[in-house]
Amino acid sequence: MGVEAVGEHLSESTPAFDPPESRFWRRKADAVPDGPKRRYALAMAGLQTQPSDVYKTALLILRMCSCEEEQPTGVRRIRSATQHNTIVDLFGNAGLTALTDALADTPADRPSMAELYRALHGGDPTQSHHETR
Repeated sequence: MGVEAVGEHLSESTPAFDPPESRFWRRKADAVPDGPKRRYALAMAGLQTQPSDVYKTALLILRMCSCEEEQPTGVRRIRSATQHNTIVDLFGNAGLTALTDALADTPADRPSMAELYRALHGGDPTQSHHETR
């Protein structure tokens, strides 16, 4: 139970929502024959952590702001002025910065979920949305 005890667990990511670290470990697994190294790489590819949850949340928000994209499920970065302007209109510059940081390739470079929430919502994550109005 050691992995779950620190807020991490093994499971498959939702298709097209796999974080960069998961894709890295899948490539590693594909590069080695079956055996302990492959099993380890596959286990690491399935590891879900708080930074991977932050990444997936940011990806969902970005894709919701990507209406002009023909295939929004392929969007992983802010690629257009329309996306940029939509995010700034909804969340301000602090939200744009937090969303960009949350999509960082390196998990340690991502904000916490509370930091992302505060930047996007401008409020206290301990209060419900209705209480802040």
